[in-house]
Amino acid sequence: MGKIKISKYYAAKSELLNFYANNLPEKGDNVLLNLQMPQYGWQNADIIINDKIKHTIEISWVEKQPFDDILQWLEQLAEERYEQEVSTYAVFIEAESNTYIFGYEPDIDDDEYGIFYVYGSELDYKTDEWNEDFVAHAYTTKKSLVKNLYGTISNLAAKLTLDKVYYQEWIENYNKDSQFLSRFSSNKVEEFLKSN
Repeated sequence: MGKIKISKYYAAKSELLNFYANNLPEKGDNVLLNLQMPQYGWQNADIIINDKIKHTIEISWVEKQPFDDILQWLEQLAEERYEQEVSTYAVFIEAESNTYIFGYEPDIDDDEYGIFYVYGSELDYKTDEWNEDFVAHAYTTKKSLVKNLYGTISNLAAKLTLDKVYYQEWIENYNKDSQFLSRFSSNKVEEFLKSN
């Protein structure tokens, strides 16, 4: 399994922060997460920055996807809580044998903005070697990041409840649709989006 080496992660993160310290964009990037419909227990997640796909994560076992963790991460961003051990705001995501960190570092000079990044340890199937590095990063507003990622998860959950075939890929009991939808909603995030 591609376990992330924390020392290597910190070194790479330091370089990334130094890059933005010397190359801060004049305007923020637009970050989207495109969750494709699940099929045969797999689902692709495209990380899109300024309308360009920067990286695609293949996630398996869709009924155990990391959306609960991502939702908690978005709540942390919304409430400005500092509880994760790895970074100011970060969440670990395991996708089959690959591992990723979704992170966000606030801009101390402008609290509306920050650096979003995805750091991953991935297996290169051609060389059978592990690669560990940033697969995507952007300078973006916290509000747009939370809004886009939360909207992506909520919209997919709503679509899946309308399609029994896809829905059963996610959850065994199709009759619990209301419970399923509430699982992927957050009053904390929605209050943040309304108030900002």
